[in-house]
Amino acid sequence: LVVLLLLALFGINCYYLHENGQTIGKKALGIKIVNEDGSPAGLGKIVGMRIFVMGFLEALPFGIGFIVSLINVLMIFQDDRRCLHDKLAGTLVVQA
Repeated sequence: LVVLLLLALFGINCYYLHENGQTIGKKALGIKIVNEDGSPAGLGKIVGMRIFVMGFLEALPFGIGFIVSLINVLMIFQDDRRCLHDKLAGTLVVQA
């Protein structure tokens, strides 16, 4: 049952990401993901670059993944407030 609920949540979030660049949480906060030029970011770009590529980099062994994770989180304190996953994907999080 838990696996089915997680798959349903993943499916719902993918649907919302595809439709308007928002997950359920982003929708609740009134924010969304867009390309750097302000155009809608596609589902492939969001899931592929922001989630899978970062997940791969963060899973690297010998402490490399930990360092990548730390850099990703700490980049939010830059002037443009974009984390590593945003810069890799060429996306921004903006008010919806």
